[in-house]
Amino acid sequence: MLGFGGQLVDADGKPTLDDDANLPGLEFLKQLSDAQGGYAKGKSFSDAFDTFGDGNQFVKDQVGAQIDAQWYLNVVAPYRDDIDISAVPFRDSDGEPFAVAGGSAFVIPAGAANKDAACAWMIDLTSQESWEAAGDVRAATVTENGGINTGLFTGSPATDQAIRDAHVVPSGDDGIDQAIATFYDVVAEGRSIGGSPAGQQIQSELQNAVASTLLGDKTPEQALADAQTAAMRAYEQAAR
Repeated sequence: MLGFGGQLVDADGKPTLDDDANLPGLEFLKQLSDAQGGYAKGKSFSDAFDTFGDGNQFVKDQVGAQIDAQWYLNVVAPYRDDIDISAVPFRDSDGEPFAVAGGSAFVIPAGAANKDAACAWMIDLTSQESWEAAGDVRAATVTENGGINTGLFTGSPATDQAIRDAHVVPSGDDGIDQAIATFYDVVAEGRSIGGSPAGQQIQSELQNAVASTLLGDKTPEQALADAQTAAMRAYEQAAR
């Protein structure tokens, strides 16, 4: 949806699932799913993948291409002798590369007993020095396990680059090295999903809308409208 110019929440965190700009992405996803045999068949097939195991879908040659978050390279890297893998950026409807950033956030409750200490802890934990220390520990673990260091993505470009410079070295596998480089190249094009006090509920309602559309139970318009109604209910409760 973001690739087609849609948005999930507005600047205030209010859900916007029924925005007209979200329709093209969901309609395209429906067409893509139908062309591959339909949602039920595709879901049944992918559910059978040994995603984190020795018989993962790349080793078993069950996929030709797959959209993944950058961390999944760590899962398949140990099987580099059995696979030929590389990566390309996800591109939007204009052909421009972009990445999607999401995650969790620290929040200090209004009634916290020691707000200053909580704030200081958050700042220290997310500082470049702390991230570099985490990078050092991760590098030691990767080396101990004989793995490939694919880097860390922290949300801070300077920290990302420092960890890359310190720990990411050629692996001996051109495809994996190309994939790592692609992740670093595209991270600068990151777009935030947006934050909301009802973020988890909004995500769940969006997933429900996608599933009902792909199954043919609802039109894209109806699925998004229903999702918006439920998401707004959760947002209003969370915002009280």
